[in-house]
Amino acid sequence: MTNTSERAVTQALPCICFLSALGGLCGPSACFVRHRSPRICQTRTRDTLQTKSMACILLVTTCNHHRQPRLASFTTHFHNASHEVDMGILLVRHVHQMASAAAAGDWPRLEALQAQHPATARALAPLLASEAQQRTRQDAGVSSQLRALEEQGNALDASFALGRTLDDLDRHAKDAAAGADNLTLAATPLTNALNTLADAVSTATQSVDQGQAQTSDLEAQLRLMRSALAAMTQAHEQFIQFFSQIREQTAAVQEIAHQINLVALNAAIEAARAGEAGRSFAVVADEVKQLAEKTTLTTGEIETITQTMGEFAARLDNGVKGAIKRLDRAEQGTQGIQSAIIHSRAQIGELTLHTTAATSGLQSLGNAQRGIAATLAELSRSNTVARRHTDTITRGCLLAHRIAASRLGEQSAGSEHTLLAVLETARSMRRAIELAATRPGCEDMRWLDAEAPGQQMLTWVTRLGKASLNDGLDKTTQSFVQLCRDLVALLGNGKSGEAKSRISELDSLLERLSHTPQTPLGATQ
Repeated sequence: MTNTSERAVTQALPCICFLSALGGLCGPSACFVRHRSPRICQTRTRDTLQTKSMACILLVTTCNHHRQPRLASFTTHFHNASHEVDMGILLVRHVHQMASAAAAGDWPRLEALQAQHPATARALAPLLASEAQQRTRQDAGVSSQLRALEEQGNALDASFALGRTLDDLDRHAKDAAAGADNLTLAATPLTNALNTLADAVSTATQSVDQGQAQTSDLEAQLRLMRSALAAMTQAHEQFIQFFSQIREQTAAVQEIAHQINLVALNAAIEAARAGEAGRSFAVVADEVKQLAEKTTLTTGEIETITQTMGEFAARLDNGVKGAIKRLDRAEQGTQGIQSAIIHSRAQIGELTLHTTAATSGLQSLGNAQRGIAATLAELSRSNTVARRHTDTITRGCLLAHRIAASRLGEQSAGSEHTLLAVLETARSMRRAIELAATRPGCEDMRWLDAEAPGQQMLTWVTRLGKASLNDGLDKTTQSFVQLCRDLVALLGNGKSGEAKSRISELDSLLERLSHTPQTPLGATQ
């Protein structure tokens, strides 16, 4: 073969080998390449053209089947032979670069190589089209995981918001119970005053001769009664404020329950779209929806009871105002007794009637107070049950959120979504630590394993590369994981107060993770 023919064949053979490999090279030729090429590449035969051709076929076959170890083992022999051939080796190098970029999933680098070497890109078009289809399917799966992860994050935030609202409701219910106790204490002096007044009236009836002295004592008792009624009026106003706060909190719970119901519905839809991957979250979404419906029913009952109690309190206020007016008339009566003792019996009789009415009102107030206490106790029990259910839902949301973030990280495998998986896993760990620190009795310490998710975060960050832009992300992730380990250790030793005080440090590191720039994929290769 002449030098000119040899050069022409050398330049044409790579393209022929590439097209043969892309068309599905198999059978004896492929077996020959797999079994014979190592010996050919290692022994340096006299026919340089044959050595180069075998290296080309082996390279393309390896890229077509994604056998990265083989490609690495024969690259050295390939380059040793390349010094003796000029144009053919350039084309083979272009294919080698494109095949390596496609096998590694380095799409930006592959696009740059296609623009730089269009002829080679046209020769590899079938293989690259297959890789593009696989990438499209992978992106579709990642997008589905992203939607599921977003809905799970919304459900997790909603469960935490509901828990905080229930805590506020429980605190206001306790304040209302304390107000009812104060109302009872304020009514006790009034009851004593009415009993004393009744004794004074009986004494005045029995002895008209001592009317003047008894009238003076009666006036003093009336003043005491007015003071007691004033204290009762003040306690009633405070009680009305408590009812207003309960109504506001009930409305807030109803609104949150409505929002949770919407979130659960959206989550169920997205879980159905996600298919098998969203089945576990569909169960959580259904539980959230049931809890929202129970919360709506409970708050409706609370609203009805609160309205009834408000109406009774209004009637009681009218009774107190009427009693004050009657006391005014009673004072006028005592003045009449002082001026005309002859009319004392009639005035005392009227005063007796007013005293009886006031006593009856106080008895009604006592019954109402007992009803209020029972209602508040039932509200506290219902709130405790709801809080327990909320804690259960929160733990389920934490588990589902962590699983979804893990699946996203595994499916993305170095794509631009890996950073999102790192952030969502960090948020899940932070939520779990907050729940364990604020409510130590409701969190199982088995869910506070910071080792596995922390190591997973570090692995994902390693996949993003070691460029200077990612140095901050790597260091911040290591600091976050180490702090989580320290806080879990504190919680395991029963130091929930100290762990709670350091949650702000997690928030600071999480904020830095959210704003850390990410190196574009392929920049470090």
